[in-house]
Amino acid sequence: MTIGHGSIHDDVGENLLIVNKMARVFRQGKLWSRNRDGNVSLAVGDIFTSKEEFLNVMKDYCVQHGVSLRKIKNTRSRYTQRCINNDYPFKIHAVVLVDKCTWMIRSLNEGHKCPNTQFNKHASSKCVATKLLDEFKDNPNMDKGTMQKTLMRRFGVPDYTCWRVRKLMKNVVEGRHDEGYKGIIKTLKNIMPQASRRICVLHFYKNFASLYPGAWFDCFFYIAANAYSEFVFKKAMDKIKDKDISDFHWLRDNEPLEHWARFKFDQTLKVDDNTNNFVESFNNAIVKHREKPTYTMLEEIRKLIGARFDKRFQISADWDGKVTPFVEKKLKKVELESRNYCNLVPAGRGEFAVREGSTNFTVKLAYHYCDFQRWQVSGIPCKHVARCILSLNHKLDDYCYPWFNVESYRKLYDGIIHPIPDSCLWGESELPALDPPFELRKRGRIEKHKRRKSRLPIPPQLSTIQLSGTKRKKPQQKTGNPVGRPRKIQRLSLASTSTAAASGVPTQSS
Repeated sequence: MTIGHGSIHDDVGENLLIVNKMARVFRQGKLWSRNRDGNVSLAVGDIFTSKEEFLNVMKDYCVQHGVSLRKIKNTRSRYTQRCINNDYPFKIHAVVLVDKCTWMIRSLNEGHKCPNTQFNKHASSKCVATKLLDEFKDNPNMDKGTMQKTLMRRFGVPDYTCWRVRKLMKNVVEGRHDEGYKGIIKTLKNIMPQASRRICVLHFYKNFASLYPGAWFDCFFYIAANAYSEFVFKKAMDKIKDKDISDFHWLRDNEPLEHWARFKFDQTLKVDDNTNNFVESFNNAIVKHREKPTYTMLEEIRKLIGARFDKRFQISADWDGKVTPFVEKKLKKVELESRNYCNLVPAGRGEFAVREGSTNFTVKLAYHYCDFQRWQVSGIPCKHVARCILSLNHKLDDYCYPWFNVESYRKLYDGIIHPIPDSCLWGESELPALDPPFELRKRGRIEKHKRRKSRLPIPPQLSTIQLSGTKRKKPQQKTGNPVGRPRKIQRLSLASTSTAAASGVPTQSS
């Protein structure tokens, strides 16, 4: 094309000619659309926006009617298919229009009467997955047998295609595992470097008991782990040290005391839990989402937490007390214990001496201090502090840490977790893509290691076998540890025995 007025007028005239021709075509034909029931019907004059759309419609037509076609012509301007059985006259012919993009059916002979095939080669896994996707979204836990019967009845696909279809639909609904790792680059340590770490005492004791079993160690281990004061902790550890010093070194060197001993917990957190029961409760709530890819799993957890925030905020609106109902139950129990087991000696100005059994504890209400140290660690008054508070006719909830108030609870759940738009609307990211780790698996069948509980030698099981051609029986050891090298016994056949006897050579039976 050259720059000039003549060339511009030529282009305009050519475009007008194409428009006029396309207008005549659309007056003669119609733009193809699927039937209301979702079935595919073809007719002469049907127009398709592209060749790709035409091929997809032909694939749906073959799957719907259970027919098999073969290509006769496949070029940029023409496409022809006919029945794979030459005895039947089915044939379809489509051509490209003047715009070089739109396609139209020029001729169609639907005289197709050949029997349907059991397995349709046009029903690929991708094609079937698109047809069954809406049903799978409504019932993602569809039974595999039900899905297999449905696919076989509607599309005529073999068993192995059913598994591929299920995998494709699951990737579409739940997301792919390789896509779920995108965006997770920073680790927990980089995100929350100031967070403290604890371990579950129950699991820690299981590791300890596997090496040092016994009820005696069980008793003193839990005394040391649950002690709020350093004095009680050292007394319990000394008992373990006197019994077995290796146990003492294992507890001291295996994990830092800040991870499992209560007296070493950070007192600013006001949490004395040394088990992971609340974590197990959360895992039980998300167990059905844990097998999903990372992004889908996090999205489901976000929905779960958002709904839980709203529910707990609505529940807290009906509370009238100063502290939460959970703390009220604890305070009632502490109040009962303080009246039954503690004796009080006031010293003045908010200081007291509380005697429990043969032990004295000092309490300073103004400084929120108690020798038992449970008040400092948990933030809730212990029985020694409660005895002092009740002697002053004060309320126990006034001495609880502010985090346990109803107002603090409401402030925690007052915010909302905003919904997130679909991932297709996020746009492109400049961060590098994070691929999932490769699954390293050895070839062949996985070996099964049968570990025996006892290390004692296995007693051998002896049996005898009959030597051929003789009356002698040979002992045979099946199991156990063989002692020494067994003597080789040559087996003699009946023919060799008779030959040796005739020649005068002695045999083993003689």
